[in-house]
Amino acid sequence: MEYDAGAPYYKAKIIGKPVRRIDGTVIAKVAYTQRDRQTIARFFSNQDEAIQLKEGDIVHVCPYDGDAYIG
Repeated sequence: MEYDAGAPYYKAKIIGKPVRRIDGTVIAKVAYTQRDRQTIARFFSNQDEAIQLKEGDIVHVCPYDGDAYIG
């Protein structure tokens, strides 16, 4: 678990192909690595490389709002 500005971010594995939305965000279905939970991760427009993620890649996702970053 990592923290960014007070919010926890957990490691998650990409399990679906990333899709770019009209508003510029990239979304992808993910599964947390240490939990049996799936959610949708949202990468905002400043993370254009998110569209190139593949199944199995690891990202960090906030469980509260789905905000995600690569790393």
